[in-house]
Amino acid sequence: MVNQIILIGRLGGDPELKYLPSGTSVTNFSLATSEKYKKNGEMQEVTTWHRAAAYGRLAEVCSKYLRKGSLTFIQGKLRNNTWEDNEGKKHSDLRVIIEKIAFLDPKKVHERSPDDSIPDDEVPF
Repeated sequence: MVNQIILIGRLGGDPELKYLPSGTSVTNFSLATSEKYKKNGEMQEVTTWHRAAAYGRLAEVCSKYLRKGSLTFIQGKLRNNTWEDNEGKKHSDLRVIIEKIAFLDPKKVHERSPDDSIPDDEVPF
């Protein structure tokens, strides 16, 4: 059996770095992918949002170098988590657990400080 996904897209927001009770770092972010096709002679575009998570050293690297709008390649596996909140309501979450990542933006994008995020009107989606 194989559980493998490869995506290239742009981050919808800055990554969020957190630490688990065990001390392991985890970074979560959303990644937008899009596809274009013709329908009735007109170009259409569909954007799909994916939740992604990286753990350990990879989480720290993602937190340091990725920002909202970063063009990014991720490869990993899909994991579906289910849980029940305090009120007994069931929730489900499908996300990509990142195993490999490549930063596809020019080097200067990665040299920005965390305070230099891309303004909303410059993000291409």
